Amino acid sequence: MPNRFFPGYPVRHFGGGVEVFHIIFMVLLFAALAMLIVWLVTSFRRGQPLHEHATPARATIDTALQEARLRYARGEMSREEFLQVSTDLGGGAHPLPEPHMPEGG
Repeated sequence: MPNRFFPGYPVRHFGGGVEVFHIIFMVLLFAALAMLIVWLVTSFRRGQPLHEHATPARATIDTALQEARLRYARGEMSREEFLQVSTDLGGGAHPLPEPHMPEGG
């Protein structure tokens, strides 16, 4: 029987159940395609971009601001210096309570 798509090339018929492997391969291919479509639809419905994974937000720690807080706590810098450094580093000028000095002592 001639090959109608490629004239001049013979049609090869495989025996011994090779067609079963083709059927299994096609079923797996369609299943993978269906899973891909379901994944795409659900990710769009959630409103998440495809390249990002949902991760819990972590609190970022500014080490320079943390060091300034430690120096202020140890008494190595004054309140005004700490407020200036905090403002310069973007930590905001959180008003610290005025240190309470005991009277008469």
